[in-house]
Amino acid sequence: MLDWETIGTIVTALGVIIAVVALAYEIKVSRDERRFDTFVRFLDAYSAQQDRRRAKWQRVKDALQHNERIADEIDERKSIVDYLVARSHQLEPMYPVEHQLLEEEIGSLNIVNELCRLAMGDENRMALLGALFSSEISYYQNKLTDIQQIRDQERQFRLFSVVRYSFLIRFDTESYFDQLPR
Repeated sequence: MLDWETIGTIVTALGVIIAVVALAYEIKVSRDERRFDTFVRFLDAYSAQQDRRRAKWQRVKDALQHNERIADEIDERKSIVDYLVARSHQLEPMYPVEHQLLEEEIGSLNIVNELCRLAMGDENRMALLGALFSSEISYYQNKLTDIQQIRDQERQFRLFSVVRYSFLIRFDTESYFDQLPR
């Protein structure tokens, strides 16, 4: 027969097990919340980086369009990287403002790579990132080689951030663009 002391020990053990499980669950939820909070902060950082990058590019583009000699080379659809590729093939060295444009592009690429890293393994974050930034991810996937080549060519004049892309290249953007005609 069970006496009260044995029943008390069993109930106490069950209580401890339930408390440990509840604590483990709380730790997991807290960790997930921190990961999501970090992800959201990187989303905000990328949005701010985009705004800075676009504003700087618009100022440079406006100045270039007022230069009669090269105004016809710059149009509304020309991207920063396309412009930097063209400039890197010219004999005249790049100006500091162009180095700043390259650094902004590298910074944006690195933030997108970090967003991809934070989203990997979480279906909700992957969906959110794909819905918000699939075109930017695709852009950097396509321009990665150009950015690396320009950086390697120009680093004899200035130090640039390291280009980080290991998670960027693993992000699949095809499902966001499958509505296009083939």
